[in-house]
Amino acid sequence: MAELYVRVDGRAERIWEEAFVPGQEASEKRLPPEECIPYPDEARAQSVPVLEPGKAYSSTLWAALTVDGKSSARTYHAYFCMVDEGGRLEPYQVVWSDRLNDWDWASCGRGVRW
Repeated sequence: MAELYVRVDGRAERIWEEAFVPGQEASEKRLPPEECIPYPDEARAQSVPVLEPGKAYSSTLWAALTVDGKSSARTYHAYFCMVDEGGRLEPYQVVWSDRLNDWDWASCGRGVRW
């Protein structure tokens, strides 16, 4: 399952999720490092908000794996924001800064943080 949250008034609001249910077409989604799970574009979006600059987002991916016959569950989490790259909005992953001893939201705009 993939989930996406936006920070609003000091709390996280879930704005989107995608489930990969066993027995359905995408149940065994394999995700190589260079691939993304697509967020709905305007053609598919019904009540899904457009991602905007100046906002803090959080994504979580829940995965069940079987390696060498042993099953386990994994959770992957990332913070990001949307930044203007030559007139096009692109996601920017916020990374931990040892220097700041905090997440480095500086590229996301003034006041943007989780």
